[in-house]
This record gives sequence, structure tokens and C-alpha cells, in this order.
Amino acid sequence: MTEGRKPVADDSDPVACFDSIYEANSRALHAYFLGRTSDPEAALDLSQEAFLRTWRNVSKLRVLSPERRRYWLYAVAKNLVADHHRGLSRTTIAASRLGGRPGNGRPPRRAGPGIVRRALRGR
Repeated sequence: MTEGRKPVADDSDPVACFDSIYEANSRALHAYFLGRTSDPEAALDLSQEAFLRTWRNVSKLRVLSPERRRYWLYAVAKNLVADHHRGLSRTTIAASRLGGRPGNGRPPRRAGPGIVRRALRGR
């Protein structure tokens, strides 16, 4: 096998492999996301998504060295940050098209039959 493709002895078990990746990278990855989003909630969401993708790919990651695993994880993280910022751009554009009127933070009122009828009549 080529360098970086040898299984790590403790990581033949997928759960052990995931745990080792998580333990080695979780704090630094969260800091990476926080630094690029300036939003603690977004950083947590992105961290969760990165480790979900790690779990889904753990069979491929098991044969990589810890260094290569880290490269893989940060490539995923970079893409997640880009997706996050694209999503923010779409939200900003949509809000500006609506006249920049954000909601009041409450869920919309449920439309009953009377409201629907009036809306359909144009009142």
C-alpha cells in the first residue's frame, strides 16, 4: 500500500475510527467554523454536518493516516462553509426582493377558511 493508505491498528472498528477522528479534531474544527461564520449556532450546525459526513465515509477513512483524515475533514469543512455563505447570500437576496421586510420572529398565523376566501377574492 502507498503511504497514507495503511489502516491504523485501533481503527479497524468503524466506531473506534470515528471516535478517534472526533477526539482529534472536534475542538479545532468548531473553532474553524466559528472563525469563518462568527455565529456560534452556525458553527455547531456545521460541525455536526461535518461529523455526520465523517460517519458516512468512515469505511473510506479507516485506511487513511490521521494526517490524511484531517485533510479530508477540512476539505469537507471548507465546502460546508462555502455552502453556508451561499445560503446566506440567497437569504439576503430573497429578503431584498421582498422589500427587506424580515418577519417578526413569530411563526405565521394559521390561515383559516375565512382568510383564504378573502385572499382569493382579493380583499
